[in-house]
Amino acid sequence: MKKLIMILLLIFISTYSYAQVVIEIDPSGMTQMQKNFIKAVAYHIAYDNGENVVPTIRKENGKAILTFDSLTQETADKITKANILIKYQELKQAREAAQAQEESDKTAMRISIINKLKTILGLTNEEIRYMFPRFDDS
Repeated sequence: MKKLIMILLLIFISTYSYAQVVIEIDPSGMTQMQKNFIKAVAYHIAYDNGENVVPTIRKENGKAILTFDSLTQETADKITKANILIKYQELKQAREAAQAQEESDKTAMRISIINKLKTILGLTNEEIRYMFPRFDDS
């Protein structure tokens, strides 16, 4: 019985093996911002594949060397320069959309506050500008 358990355990461990993985990324042709985000985007790709492992990064011979302490080969195969650039663009677009939404929300809130000041307190635009110089109604 102990042998059977040991064999099953070894099979399970070998099937789902994690090992330290070193991935080399050639940053040529990347913008400085893309180079700065290699580590973060590589982590995001790993996280999207169910692995919460933060890599270390170092520069060697003009290349970015990512080292993950434990990563499946399937996930490691997805961390390529092409996938990093694609994911970078996706994250950049999501960030820009969130910033635009935040600006829209701020504008809507500002308008709502100005309208409440006018309605509840009966203030004019000039009085609002005098009391709250940052609240320009233009």
